[in-house]
Amino acid sequence: MESERTRLHQELRDRSIQIGGTLRLGVMGTSTPFTSVFTIPFLRRFPDVNLRVITGTPFVIQQGIEELTHDVAITFLEDKPQRYLRSQELYTQQYYIFAARSSRFAGRSSVEWKELKEVPLCLYPAETQVFGSEVYEMLDARAAGVPRMETNNMFVLVDHVRTGNWLPNT
Repeated sequence: MESERTRLHQELRDRSIQIGGTLRLGVMGTSTPFTSVFTIPFLRRFPDVNLRVITGTPFVIQQGIEELTHDVAITFLEDKPQRYLRSQELYTQQYYIFAARSSRFAGRSSVEWKELKEVPLCLYPAETQVFGSEVYEMLDARAAGVPRMETNNMFVLVDHVRTGNWLPNT
């Protein structure tokens, strides 16, 4: 495997070699908006390489790396590095709340997680691992009668938020 990696690095450095084939990229669902930042320049530089981009949870993507069904992954970095993987931080994730101008959160630069227990939320479910488990546990202790809608589909989330009855948490 090490010799294959060395050969690949040499081929990438030597621009006279025509690189082809398929690069299989596993992407965490919430990272999909940023994927084209990497894939578009890559395809411009290597037009004979096909990209196969598959989205999934961090667990599914890790499985794909271990089972060699993904060549590259865009997912959360683990606290403990894997001995056979090389990781590179691509960006730092931040959370934003989109609120109506009439909302109690309008005009504020920050909101405490505990305040979100009191308002209807649209958010990604725990298995998508957008937030740490401690955040989901805290949000599960929401006030009685406060609805919450969870979806792993951005379009469903946006459709609900557009009604004005939900506060998205993305």
